Amino acid sequence: MTIVDPQALRNILADLFPADALRSDEQRWFHKFWRDFAVAHGRLPGRADFDPTEMPPSLLPVLMQIDAERPADRPMRFRYRLVGTVTGQFYRRDPTGTYFEEVYSGEALTHFNSFYMTMAETRRPDFSEHVRLPWRHEHILEYSRASFPLASDGWTVDRFVLVFHPEYRNR
Repeated sequence: MTIVDPQALRNILADLFPADALRSDEQRWFHKFWRDFAVAHGRLPGRADFDPTEMPPSLLPVLMQIDAERPADRPMRFRYRLVGTVTGQFYRRDPTGTYFEEVYSGEALTHFNSFYMTMAETRRPDFSEHVRLPWRHEHILEYSRASFPLASDGWTVDRFVLVFHPEYRNR
């Protein structure tokens, strides 16, 4: 088990975005789980620490899991582990099992790689709202995204859970 830096964890929890800033019950549910687990156990939660059958049924369709692979001979690499059915509509296909470089290129690939590398290094959850995806689906104007790092060993981030709240509108 990797040693957790208790002061760093306290700082992460102190800077955690407030639940009332979130846009959906699903985002608030995972926020509460993540925060309560970290406080109770003094470490980051890992995938084995939550049971999908105990989640609200409305959460899985808007949930995404991304693996952070740390090969010894190259930079960190990210792969879609699970993409909920609603979230998959952003891609017009199910990207489950694909690496970022199979889905993105250029500036988009650089942006997403940088975002997740930073989250892995800082171990800090992120909340982004008013994210626009006009190129992916004609009825989605924007979404909010709550992103949470997971760590199998309690400290080294090896996965992320994202909970989306899309806003559908006709153009």
